[in-house]
Amino acid sequence: MRHGSARLEVCRALKARSGKSAAIILLATGTVEARLSAFQAKADDCIEHPVDVRELAARANALALRCDLPPLLADQHESNDVNLPGSARSARPILGRVSAFSVEHGLSPQQTQILSLLATGLPLKAIGSQVGCEHSTVRTHLHRIALKVGCSGTREILAHLLASDGG
Repeated sequence: MRHGSARLEVCRALKARSGKSAAIILLATGTVEARLSAFQAKADDCIEHPVDVRELAARANALALRCDLPPLLADQHESNDVNLPGSARSARPILGRVSAFSVEHGLSPQQTQILSLLATGLPLKAIGSQVGCEHSTVRTHLHRIALKVGCSGTREILAHLLASDGG
């Protein structure tokens, strides 16, 4: 299995599962081959690492508009919530999906809190600090969430969350 092919398989599976979905793949390299692989996996767009949050928001919202979906990410300049890091401000609309997703998959309150923080783009150590546990415990919770959702890891959890209709 080539590096990154798991994310391509997740994209293929999500696109096959839902006719009303949108996928942007994060590429480790911006080579033509990497972009072609992303599009062959049914990605609607791709973006190279490291990601500028403003560009991701613009691409996600343009894609949502093309797919007749509500805006996925708020424009970073539109937010007045200065208490959140930039990635958290940009992810605020996605947080509305977490509650319904948590109920659908039977997540505990702590798992829901961890998923909410993960969706804002916080790293595991910061999530651990927020919920009062070690980042290794956060990893354990994410593993349990993955089992409940029926996927293999954090990226797939987020992909399922993004593919959910929010209730």
